[in-house]
Parts: sequence; structure tokens; C-alpha cells
Amino acid sequence: MRKILKITGIYLLLIILDFSCAPPEHVLINGIEFNSATIKDRKDQREFNNYVETSVFKNDIVFIISENLETVASLNLRLTEKCYATTFAKTYDNSILEESFSLKLNKDFTYGNVLISANQNLFEIPEIRNQISIFQTNQSFGDKIIEFSHSFINDAIFSNEVYQVEFECKTTDNRLFNKVIEVKFEN
Repeated sequence: MRKILKITGIYLLLIILDFSCAPPEHVLINGIEFNSATIKDRKDQREFNNYVETSVFKNDIVFIISENLETVASLNLRLTEKCYATTFAKTYDNSILEESFSLKLNKDFTYGNVLISANQNLFEIPEIRNQISIFQTNQSFGDKIIEFSHSFINDAIFSNEVYQVEFECKTTDNRLFNKVIEVKFEN
């Protein structure tokens, strides 16, 4: 019995030392996931909305950018790795630059009686850029959300075909990420 208490005491001491002495983990963004979504449950504060992945846009046009992280430095002994309430804070060694965002469709569409040509960066068209919100969610993974306004949805006319959406962004350490997905717009 004493041996079990000693082993348990040593284990608890190691856990305390692990959490009190270890600096935060350093992580790098080494990739992204890019998905289309719709709002499942709209909250008063958009950061708390719930989203569901979809490939067919009906009422909302939303894209979710998730970061793939790689740990580059950590002194965590990982004695309690499966206990999520005891995870360390992360220090990001790079970050995604919102000003580098590029969003292109492979087919033409009409917005406010103006033809928007295929492969134009929607962020570079001021009339459209003003209809786009970019924000961070307060969900567990802190994804970035690109949401188009209802004004844009009402004024945009898409053909009833499958569109390829190309998203591109850069990080502060000049990594370039590019993802292509297929979506359909229901007018």
C-alpha cells in the first residue's frame, strides 16, 4: 500500500512540475483546410454561430478556414495528454495574413447587373469585398470564417452548375496555401 502511495505521489509531483515549469508549445501553421458551410444555428454574436458543412448554398454563403498545426517546440512531458482541461496554451510562430486572401470562382456570375468574370479575386472587387465578413469563431478550433452578406446573396445570380472555388492565402513566414472545392449555388 505504501508503495502505491509513493508511486502515485511521484506521478502527481511530475504532473505539477510538468505544468508549472514547462513553457507553452510553439506551433507552426503548415497547412489549411477549406470548406463550404451553412449556418445551422445563428446566434446574437456571429462568433458563436454553429456551422454545418455543405456543398450546396441555399440561404448562406460561408467558407471555413481551419489551420493544420505542427508542434515545433515543447517541453511538455505529456503525462496528462488525454485530459483536455489541462492542455497548454500555444504560441504561434506564424499566422495567416488576411490581406493575402484570394477567392476565385471558375465560372462567371452576375452581381448587381455587372458580370463578374471567372477567376477574378473577389476580395479585389470593392463592391463585393464590402459584402464579405471575416472573423474568428469562438469554437474549440478557432477557425476563420468568410461569410457573405444577405445583400450579396440577394444581388448575385449564379448559373445552376457546379462551381470550383479556389482559395489562396499566405502566412507571415511566406508559406502559400491553395485549396479548391466544388460548390453549387441555388438562386
